[in-house]
Amino acid sequence: MANLKLTAGSPSKIVFRFYDEQGQLLTGLSSVSANLYSSATGSLISSGLPLTYDSTNQYYYLIYTPPTTLSGTYYFVALGIHDGIERRAIVFVDILPSNANISLINYDQVIKFINDINVDYSVLPSLIYTATEWVQDLIGRIILPKSFKEKLPVVDGKVYLNYFPLLSIVSLTDKEGNLLTDYSIESKELGILEVKESILPTERKKLPFVVVEYIAGYDPIPDTIYTAIGMIVGYLYDRAKYMNFDRIRMLGVEGILAKDVLLKVKEILTPYIKVV
Repeated sequence: MANLKLTAGSPSKIVFRFYDEQGQLLTGLSSVSANLYSSATGSLISSGLPLTYDSTNQYYYLIYTPPTTLSGTYYFVALGIHDGIERRAIVFVDILPSNANISLINYDQVIKFINDINVDYSVLPSLIYTATEWVQDLIGRIILPKSFKEKLPVVDGKVYLNYFPLLSIVSLTDKEGNLLTDYSIESKELGILEVKESILPTERKKLPFVVVEYIAGYDPIPDTIYTAIGMIVGYLYDRAKYMNFDRIRMLGVEGILAKDVLLKVKEILTPYIKVV
């Protein structure tokens, strides 16, 4: 059974069922709670998490919001007493980073690369996240829209953002916080702003700085990038869908993909690869 997928910072429902040695479902347990452990180290992350009983569906559940500091594979151990005997139920989870933003991905654009009539959607989030992050690192561009705030120098009347493509400017201010409006966008694809001379200090010996709040990423995501992500996800799905998130991240895309597939993906992405 595939690990349950959670996202740090977002609440999820974790369901626990307790069974006896004959496989009979147990109800009416007392002192029921759950602990969370790291799959990689076995260390205790959280303890004494209270469970609620759903009498209609006959299971215990926990509404859990992973801290934004968590990312990787973990497991819950639920404990309860039935007829004087301690019973356990274990659920493994993959926690994606809080900034994963995979809800912005159009799954229909991805699953067409999966050779499975009955796609197991539960394994897709961690695979899509892994593929998207790898593509993003390769091309040097932000794929899923994210917000950034940077203090940057003005060089010959231009400001070079560290993250692009640029979707929108939220605000541009000087170092004192005064709003600046006399600027234009020279290149969205490369994140370059042109700042008018009127906002620059008369004393040119000191390089001026501005503070930029902006959103970078693609909207919509280009079909070429979707193709690359889909190819990676399709390959990972066939060969790694039973791996946990920690294992997938440890091996990485280049450690799992066949060489010919990897070369094809890189070839597809050539037009987007950042030239430094």
